[in-house]
Amino acid sequence: MNSRERLLAAKYGEKTDKIPVDVWWSEEIYKDLVYINKESPNNYYELDTRRFTIEMPLLKNKWHGFLKKEGDFLKIYEYPFPDINEAKTNSEDMEKKISEIKSKGFPAIGHIGSVCFEVACNLVGMEKLFISIYEDFDLIDELCQEITDIKSRIAVEFAKKGADVIHMGDDFGSQKGLLLSPVMWKRLFLGKIEKIISEVKEINKNCCIFFHSDGDISEIIDSLIDAGIDYLNPIQPECMDIYAISKRYAGNVSFWGGIGAQSTFYSNKENIFNKIKEAIEILGANNRYVIAPTHMLQGNVSLDNIKYFFEAVKYYGQND
Repeated sequence: MNSRERLLAAKYGEKTDKIPVDVWWSEEIYKDLVYINKESPNNYYELDTRRFTIEMPLLKNKWHGFLKKEGDFLKIYEYPFPDINEAKTNSEDMEKKISEIKSKGFPAIGHIGSVCFEVACNLVGMEKLFISIYEDFDLIDELCQEITDIKSRIAVEFAKKGADVIHMGDDFGSQKGLLLSPVMWKRLFLGKIEKIISEVKEINKNCCIFFHSDGDISEIIDSLIDAGIDYLNPIQPECMDIYAISKRYAGNVSFWGGIGAQSTFYSNKENIFNKIKEAIEILGANNRYVIAPTHMLQGNVSLDNIKYFFEAVKYYGQND
């Protein structure tokens, strides 16, 4: 099997020759590995994933131009939000890029990043955003909807051009639970997530949805599955019980992650091997699993531990 076949099989629980593997690299560790191995770590370690995105430096620079404040509080914001066509974009070459990724046997994963929450936090500031949710809900709702509309247009463009997976998400969890109540989360964010998923699926029903949220998001997993996600990421073992998650949701969604970037990668070889074995046995029991660290590997991760991770995945991840 090639990487694309392997990754898509994990959506449906089809048996593969080996477990698909993914890693996100911080810029620092990526550069170190390129220097040592003389090639991209994606190639050197034979990752099964390839991501692409629209480059939007102008868009990033303009977000703040659409906000106005009165005193210390956000009151209004200007229209229109930037159109993706104003940004420096690779959209004209996107179809070619997607075809090239697939022709090499990899899944084409379109990365749109935050649906709206993290962008809104960056615009307003997290503390003021949470205050404004309760003091001026309609304003924050409209702000988040504008952001979502932009992200939805990008996701739809990816789907039209043949993306296999849309990578999206927002960090709704702390390590002790959700950052806001499930009731408020559903009121403010669920419909916006559903909007992107439904619009993507309308264009291409076979395009998969990868949803990322750090932290303990146990209280909203059911809603995310009902919304139509295909892959749940990252399932942080530092704050979520992977056995309980697997027991409840195996068969309803595919798991992606499960290896603690905060803990496992700072341990020793024996522990790394044990954690890999455990994750594959538990999260991979139904063949619906992409093994990966729960977040990007940072520059202070031991290069030996990265090597042990891949050795363990190869050792335990082979299917007969």
